[in-house]
Amino acid sequence: MAPIRRSQTDKKSSPRRSERVAAASQLDTSRVSIFVGSEQQKFVLNNEHAFECLFFEKALRAPWTESQTCTIFIEDVSICLFEIFKNCVTEKRLFSKNKNLKADLIREFGDQSCSESETHSEGLKLKSPQTWPFHILIKIYILADYLNTAIVRRAILDAMILKHENSVHVIGIPQIKLAYDYTYEGSPLRKLLVHVYAYDTVIFPDPRRYRDLPVEFLAAVMVTMGTKKPDRLCNDCYRRSLLLSVLGDRPDNLHDSVDGPPWEEMDSCVYHEHPVEEGGKTCKAKVARDKVLKRRIKETGSKIRYPN
Repeated sequence: MAPIRRSQTDKKSSPRRSERVAAASQLDTSRVSIFVGSEQQKFVLNNEHAFECLFFEKALRAPWTESQTCTIFIEDVSICLFEIFKNCVTEKRLFSKNKNLKADLIREFGDQSCSESETHSEGLKLKSPQTWPFHILIKIYILADYLNTAIVRRAILDAMILKHENSVHVIGIPQIKLAYDYTYEGSPLRKLLVHVYAYDTVIFPDPRRYRDLPVEFLAAVMVTMGTKKPDRLCNDCYRRSLLLSVLGDRPDNLHDSVDGPPWEEMDSCVYHEHPVEEGGKTCKAKVARDKVLKRRIKETGSKIRYPN
């Protein structure tokens, strides 16, 4: 998925690309032209928004053709997903303007990506990312990871939590494999997936059901479940058990009163990457999540999630 950088004098450059680069060099340098996919679909960002993406910032500050022409080519990227990515960067929220979004997703990623078991009961809504398939949300997260854009990663994680809470189906095994194939160790997405299975999923007794899952994921789920506080275990007994298991201090994401999913016991900012100066204090996603959690607390029972 690495971008291909070529100069205007590169003989391998097609006339079409050379013309675009030359034309872009005459444009206002406060705007960045981004050509996406094999079709070279053009998207435009101003510098303020482009610099939200560390990938673009690095390209525009380096002594490369991109910085001279304010033009970037990213060929091995989905146009459909990049449109959503661009909207999130510019509008600070996830949505799509593509009225043919579902059809385009199926054409590009196959029927499985939008299977009925993953879509929301109300159908796929352009302005409600919690109705989008987990497979697609993870794909967008991977794109945001590749382009190193924290604001999009945060939005995707919040959408996944909302979708999870409003579905009887947990994030499926194929989606976990996809996430682990394209994210790094310690990724916030991996952290969320582990917590979903350790705290909020029915575990089936047949181990063969999980044999295709990544070993790193299974090990993380095992350790997390081993540190959970059973409902009827007092605090002193629990702390003693932690010491005996050589785990030492209580994990930061657990609370003395009750041991539920971290996004409930704390808030979704536990998965967010905020600049140090922000500290998550003004996180709009956190405010929105708090409202959702208050509604859930009023519910009489929790939904049981079954792995797909």
